[in-house]
Amino acid sequence: MNSLLIWSWCASGNCLSLNHEYDKAIQAFKRAIQLAPESDYAYTLLGNEYSLVDELERAMACFRKAIQLNSRSYKAWNGVAMVYLKQEKFQSAEFHFTKATNIFRTNPDLICHLAVAQHKCNRSEGALTLLNDALKMDPKNALCKFHKAGLLLHLERYHEALTELEQLRQIAPKESLVYYLLSKVHRHLKNFHYSYMYMSWCMDLDPKGANNQLKENADKLYSKDEDLLLGMEDLASSVTEDDHSQMQSQSSLQDIQPMDSILSCINGVIVQFKLRQIPRFYTPLNDKIYLASSYNQWSPNDKQFEFDNVTNTLIVDFKSTTNVDFKITRGSWSTTETWFDGTMRANRRLTLSNSPQSIDISVEQWSDTAGRVHTASNQVYILDTNFSMWNHLPRTRRIWIYLPRSYSTDLNRRYPVVYAHDGQNLFDVSTSFSGEWGIDESLDTLSQELIVVGIDNGGSERINELTPFPNTNYGGGQADNYLNFIVEKLRPYINGRFRTKPERENTAILGSSLGGLCSFYAAIRHEDIFGLIGVFSPSFWFTNDIYTYVQNHRFKNSPPRLYFVGGQLESSTMISDMQRMINLLKNTTKEYNDDKNQMTIVIAADGQHQEWFWKREFPNSIKWLFPSS
Repeated sequence: MNSLLIWSWCASGNCLSLNHEYDKAIQAFKRAIQLAPESDYAYTLLGNEYSLVDELERAMACFRKAIQLNSRSYKAWNGVAMVYLKQEKFQSAEFHFTKATNIFRTNPDLICHLAVAQHKCNRSEGALTLLNDALKMDPKNALCKFHKAGLLLHLERYHEALTELEQLRQIAPKESLVYYLLSKVHRHLKNFHYSYMYMSWCMDLDPKGANNQLKENADKLYSKDEDLLLGMEDLASSVTEDDHSQMQSQSSLQDIQPMDSILSCINGVIVQFKLRQIPRFYTPLNDKIYLASSYNQWSPNDKQFEFDNVTNTLIVDFKSTTNVDFKITRGSWSTTETWFDGTMRANRRLTLSNSPQSIDISVEQWSDTAGRVHTASNQVYILDTNFSMWNHLPRTRRIWIYLPRSYSTDLNRRYPVVYAHDGQNLFDVSTSFSGEWGIDESLDTLSQELIVVGIDNGGSERINELTPFPNTNYGGGQADNYLNFIVEKLRPYINGRFRTKPERENTAILGSSLGGLCSFYAAIRHEDIFGLIGVFSPSFWFTNDIYTYVQNHRFKNSPPRLYFVGGQLESSTMISDMQRMINLLKNTTKEYNDDKNQMTIVIAADGQHQEWFWKREFPNSIKWLFPSS
């Protein structure tokens, strides 16, 4: 028998399969079997082809025949397992993948398939261990990294998934699906600016598919209720060295329906609006963006005209051909687009035609932020302008966040967090009522890298929220509610969406004046949460109850580290009140007497009760509170 002729038919079948000529490929493999009915390899190839066209019973018969001819044909065992996987018989799939891997223990692709089956049998941690083992064999195996990232996404371990996808991006830099998944992970982490960026790259790499089939398949890939192999069956079907080229050629989504044909199926005039540019710092991360127009009665917050917050796009099916005037808003007419200098811009005009259109839009500025001199650095973001404090207080609050420069590049790193009161005064002179602390500029120059969360004060509610006990003249006493909001709502929100170090020893709270009083109270009231406290010019004068509270308190574990700052040009009792509290702490808590690293006090001869003083002292407080960050 001419063995060269047999292999020629097999090679011909593989080439036909690569060109999606499946019927011809099947005939080629059948011809090889006719020439060599004892060839387990030919039966396995024929089984793979039947599996591709979903003739699963015929595929199973071919694989079983191959195993009958050669019980150590790991390709055939793998083929049986893949059929069971398609049939959602996951335990049977796991059994046969195990058979294949026991024969070829060093094949990372086989181990990857076994991991997928284990995941579908609800043993995700075991599956993750298998994928890690496979990647030890082949650290740059794209299939293993893809499934590991998908599994981590399923487990909601977003930062680890992000690490895998970033590495996969280096291995497969032109695979649009990787960028789509990166966008999804960043969306979960609320890193919306990166989510937008990666989605844009995804669309650039695969402009015809990114908005339809690609997105649908990727969502199925990483849904908790769908098979991780959906959309990647072609990639997974070829697992051996000699089939590696076939796997590579099928690693992208194929035969995606062109966007024009999709749009033509929708009645009316189709227009895709694309936000190419928005004011980065001035657009709160959680805000939604809308198109208000003459077509929707100029509603500034119509849900049907809301831009997708990942792709920054909006597709509208206009039912008429009348020209449309429109503007871009953030949900109200007080947050509409303007020119850069704050002057109102005229309505934009869209001239409709009979064919689909794509409109690029750049927003220069918003009406509620224009015309101010902003000093916040590029590391500062407004997280939300109306972050709900319910059910602790019946209010909302603007929340700021500072991310260190390495946050966007060192994706494996986690950072300590500082919660700071009076957020208006921390980063931006345009929002401050008496000058800013310049926290962003200070941290940009320090070796300590931290996340800072700024919480605006409540204006007329500031006294109420920042004081733990009432004053007979000024009222107050709602600090418990305010701190519970930080501890029970804001802190979990931050830890869930940013790469933080959530431990007590990496969590600080600081403030000045009433904010200093509130931060000090938090050190005692929530000693299990805040391990580092910055107490700037504290208003201990507000009530003597704070001294009684400290006198009666005993720390359960190691007390928090305290950094006191005061100036001799502040009130006549500032230094004496601080000293009284420090003496009380030393009398009630041994660690504050014996360990100089637990508490320090800075008294400045020129210190005044003003932002410039706290701005100057802030860097030294960070160096002391975070000596090794």
